[in-house]
Amino acid sequence: SQVVPRSLCASIGGYRIRNDSAVAAISWRATGCWLPSLDADLELAAFGPAHSHVHLMGRYDLPDGIDRFSPTGSLVQRVMVVVVRQFLSLIADELARPD
Repeated sequence: SQVVPRSLCASIGGYRIRNDSAVAAISWRATGCWLPSLDADLELAAFGPAHSHVHLMGRYDLPDGIDRFSPTGSLVQRVMVVVVRQFLSLIADELARPD
């Protein structure tokens, strides 16, 4: 089975403004590998006068044939944690860049 996706389609949907934050719907779909599909809300909020809070709340669906309680399912969970943390880290780095 292939680890690197043959195709990864990511999209950012509409956004909504709340009292102290902005929330955007995001999703990604991979084909040709076992990287799960993800649907989530990405929230950016003020955290004091000079900081921001970045939060991702969502769910992913394991590809067909992978049992979440199997060793492969456990590996996929760990990979998703790393991928999401890296994604959030990239967003935080972009927010921290001076204009």
